[in-house]
Amino acid sequence: MTAGPPLRRLTLLVTAVLAAPAVASPASPELVPVPSPALERFDEAVRAQLEEHLALLEELRARPDVERATLAQEYGKLGRLFLAYELLEPAVAALENARRLAPENGEWLYLLGYAQQQRGALEEAAAALRAQLEREPQDVAGRLRLAEVALEAGRVEAARALFEAARELPGAAAAARYGLGRLAALAGRYDEAAAHFEAVLAAQDDASSVRYPLALAYRELGRLAEARRELARRGQTPVRFPDPRLEGLAKLTTGATTHLYRGGLALRLGRRDVARRHFERAVELDPRDPEAHRALAFLLAESGDAAGALEHFRRAIALDPGNALLRYNAGTLLMQRGDLAAAVEQLRAAVREAPSFAEAWLNLASSLARSGKRQEALAAYERLLELEPENVAAHLIRARLLLRLERTQAALDELARIVELAPRTVPAYLRRAEILLRLERDREAREVLEAGLRAVPESGELSHALARILAASPLAEVRDGERALALARQVADARPSVEHLETVAMAYAELGQYDRALSWQERAIARARRGGGPPLTLLEARRDRYRRGEPCRAPWRRQAP
Repeated sequence: MTAGPPLRRLTLLVTAVLAAPAVASPASPELVPVPSPALERFDEAVRAQLEEHLALLEELRARPDVERATLAQEYGKLGRLFLAYELLEPAVAALENARRLAPENGEWLYLLGYAQQQRGALEEAAAALRAQLEREPQDVAGRLRLAEVALEAGRVEAARALFEAARELPGAAAAARYGLGRLAALAGRYDEAAAHFEAVLAAQDDASSVRYPLALAYRELGRLAEARRELARRGQTPVRFPDPRLEGLAKLTTGATTHLYRGGLALRLGRRDVARRHFERAVELDPRDPEAHRALAFLLAESGDAAGALEHFRRAIALDPGNALLRYNAGTLLMQRGDLAAAVEQLRAAVREAPSFAEAWLNLASSLARSGKRQEALAAYERLLELEPENVAAHLIRARLLLRLERTQAALDELARIVELAPRTVPAYLRRAEILLRLERDREAREVLEAGLRAVPESGELSHALARILAASPLAEVRDGERALALARQVADARPSVEHLETVAMAYAELGQYDRALSWQERAIARARRGGGPPLTLLEARRDRYRRGEPCRAPWRRQAP
């Protein structure tokens, strides 16, 4: 829930420490040193801002009469400022001191938990957030943050309970369902995951970061067209939830390059309009910073301004031509716009600079394939599979390319390899069966689909494909009308599409029940007339066969009726 463009992080160089107060009352807790970063790495305005806060705290801690609450407040403010600039180590130390001085203050506990989460210290993050929720049990941000920490730590049941509880809190439903969807996907319950992700997008259509896990769930369910649609719309805008304390961090920073930080924080909070203003200001203040152009380009691309995005990508590349990520981003956007020659040029440059950049190889292969350069595309996919041998999507596309290059047996072998690698990959079974049917190897096609149903018994696509072969194969030893009817009715009852209704008709015809076959075929024709499905001429030709008392002997519409 904290997505955003991968902005540069400042490297912390410890040069000094702020020690505990020189004088403290007996009741004062022991405080930890706060590392101070090398401020020469920052803009002048930022250095002045940080130095001012450091000097104030130095002055306060030297006073023998400083009040505990005052010191807690200043440590907390310093921790917030460090956190705003993503300086996590000093932020944790300052916020830990604020917590020790004011243990009942929920804000310092929440920000400490967030800072620990960002640095990967999940046990410490969970401890701080649990303490915060003891004081603020109805805080939406704290409960969702603790659920996220549990998920990151692999405590699945704890995460599920926290997300379920958070669903009832004001403004938390979408973020909670996003968490529950990811948990369902981890458990292989892709129908449930997709339902959660769809509900999130119904509530927050602009939460584009949800579209990628939704696409993966659709792919596992065999809903490939929907998966491709969601992949094309994926982005990094997170799911929003009320988080006023993090929103307040964005108001703390000043200076030129710090607009990048403020823009990145705004993006993580789902405030794209605010992020755009900061990125534009960063470009204005430092037009020779490639990262400023890249951040603005990324945001413009996600907002639909492809021309503006490409302009800033080109300016960033001119400033940093060896940056593989810039080349990849520009190439990907060009590919999406259909400028394939320019996309190939940028993506080739990306993999030349970063030979192990798998995503760049993937988009290069896709651009080459769409350009009709199938042999070059095949080589790119093979390089990708060297880097990611378990990339099922790449294996599927490689199989398709092999088939288009008329290397049929190699395509069949590749599809068999996918099933060994990921036995629940429904498209691999369907594609392999389709090729075998073209080769008139119906018995093998039936065996492939039966193996698929054993692996994915809930798959409607596999059930439907097998029902067609069992009902209409030209080979008597392959057909099984009773089983075809059972499978076809199950699929048609769940989703009465034209194709599913027609398959029921085929099954009845195979059983010699032509009156029922005619009835179901008429239903298919009526639905097709309302829009969608195979051509009416083919549907009507099959209806005429049933009127003559003839079964169908061509399972798919590319064959004669």
